[in-house]
Amino acid sequence: MIYLIGGAPRCGKTTIAKQLSRKLKTSWISADTIESVVAAYVSKQDLPKLFPKGVIRKETKLSNDLMYEKYSTKNITDVYIKQSETSWQAIKIMAKCAIQEEHGLIIEGHQIHPKLISQLKKEFTEVKGIIVVRTDLKAIVLGALKNKFKKDWFIKNTKNPETYQKMGLMIKNYSQYFVKESKKYNIKIINTQTGFRKQVKLAVQYLVKYE
Repeated sequence: MIYLIGGAPRCGKTTIAKQLSRKLKTSWISADTIESVVAAYVSKQDLPKLFPKGVIRKETKLSNDLMYEKYSTKNITDVYIKQSETSWQAIKIMAKCAIQEEHGLIIEGHQIHPKLISQLKKEFTEVKGIIVVRTDLKAIVLGALKNKFKKDWFIKNTKNPETYQKMGLMIKNYSQYFVKESKKYNIKIINTQTGFRKQVKLAVQYLVKYE
């Protein structure tokens, strides 16, 4: 079985993937890793078109402060969406190979969109998917700041506290996009803005029991 966990950053996708992995004893992979492999084989002239977020990150020296000072939250949301689509074919191939080898796999990341889940579910019966979001700005920022992972991009690459609000707004906008698309493609939505642990538990239960 292939489990797809998509949605905006900082909403709990990785936490759900890890708990699901432990429960099912199934391996999981971040779509960021898949994206990095795809990017390694893209020519420099195609990078701006296929990996616009990566180009912007490099241009602003991985600084969230510089990135959100130069670009609007809408601009950044748009490049997240555009870049996500670049990895879809690779994700489909990985899912197909795992199914053919009868190997369970969990794939999580903002690159997993409702449209992609819908496409894979139509092609294979062995696919389950959810979208994880947060739509309350205050909950997004507070939740992100509680993250204790030292290399977390939200905190590590930010010096100006005002940038947290801009980043939170981008995540909110991205989440709203995911909500709209999930309703369009009839994909289950998990909103983790309140009762985070309870929602994570419900997400895992849904994926395990959902048919």
